[in-house]
Amino acid sequence: MSSIHMLCLDGDCNIANARALHRDLRDAFDRGAAVTVDCRGVERADVSLLQLLLSSQTTFFNRGLDFRIVDPAGVVGLLATRGGFRFDAVAGHIF
Repeated sequence: MSSIHMLCLDGDCNIANARALHRDLRDAFDRGAAVTVDCRGVERADVSLLQLLLSSQTTFFNRGLDFRIVDPAGVVGLLATRGGFRFDAVAGHIF
């Protein structure tokens, strides 16, 4: 049974700090941990966050690991909508 790794994002989530988030996600993936990303604290974001979440979601799913995004209302939800994506709140996925 895999563990669950909770990532709580806050403040600015942009290209300047994408490397740190990528590292956290990669570490969880390498451990075989499911991931839940809580977006409620995000104040500002750019497309790098959306790209990272979408690619991580695909990578985790391909390995059979759960990847959920919770509470993307606000900044992250608006960014996804503007990018032509939609969020399934029940499943916790962007597509």
